[in-house]
Amino acid sequence: MTISLQALQDRRDQLAASLAGVEDLRPGFLTARFRKCGKPNCHCAQKDSPGHGPSYSLTHRVGGKTVTQVIPQGPPSNVPKRRSPNTAVSGTWYGN
Repeated sequence: MTISLQALQDRRDQLAASLAGVEDLRPGFLTARFRKCGKPNCHCAQKDSPGHGPSYSLTHRVGGKTVTQVIPQGPPSNVPKRRSPNTAVSGTWYGN
């Protein structure tokens, strides 16, 4: 199956237009974690229980090293406002 150059260029333009609507991209991985506390009578000890959670963590690279930050529950209290995507920020997590 051969796709014409014009069809590929049209598809590229469609993808570029849809990506233009994406507002907030940050490097790293946001992960939801569930944990078991180890108490035998807790609901998390049941066979099909996912455990306590979710708690969230952000893993990203800072200065060539992998860093994992636990994100506390509740609204952030001291996170600076989101910067322009054109601002050079190295290894900094920033909120909106």
